[in-house]
Amino acid sequence: MVWVTKKLSASSKAIIGLVIALTTFSSVAIAQAPPETLEKARKLGVLNLKKGEVPAYLKIPNLHMSQTAPTNFPVDVYRSNIVSTNFVNTTAGAPTATLSIVTKDSASTVNSFYQSALRSRSFALQIPKEEMLAKIGPPGSAFMMQGTRAKERISVSIVGRSDGNTYVSVNWTILP
Repeated sequence: MVWVTKKLSASSKAIIGLVIALTTFSSVAIAQAPPETLEKARKLGVLNLKKGEVPAYLKIPNLHMSQTAPTNFPVDVYRSNIVSTNFVNTTAGAPTATLSIVTKDSASTVNSFYQSALRSRSFALQIPKEEMLAKIGPPGSAFMMQGTRAKERISVSIVGRSDGNTYVSVNWTILP
C-alpha cells in the first residue's frame, strides 16, 4: 500500500484509513458482537438507523458518507454478491473519494473486473509484480492496481480473507 499512498495528503490518508476500518469492521463487528455490546448499540440508536443513514458520531465536517457510490463515480462499481458497500468523499479541499466493498466473490474475479473497468475508461494501469503481492498473502488472495488518466488517479486494493469475503478499496483523487 506504500506505493499507493506516498503522494496522498495526510487528510486523504486519514480518510482512506477511516473508510477501510469502517468497511472492514462494520458488518463483521455487528455479526460477532457480544450481547452487551449489541445492547449498548441499541441504546445509542446505532441499530435503529435506516439503510444509508450515518450515526451522528461518525459525521465529520467536509466529508460525505453513504452506502452507495454516486452514478458519476469514474469507474464501474462491482455489484455481484455484495455484503456491504460504503462510500466517502471530501466536500471541501482536494477532491478525493473512497469506495469500499465487501463481496462473497473471489479476489481474482474482482481483480479481473476492475482491470477491465479501468482499461475501458482509458486509465493507464500499473500492476505490481506477483512477487510483491506474494508478500501480502497467498497467490490469488491479494491484488493491487493503480490507474491514471489526465489528472485522475484510482488505486484499487483487493484482499480475499479466510472468512470467505473479499474486501475491496477503490480510492480516487485528482492529481495536483
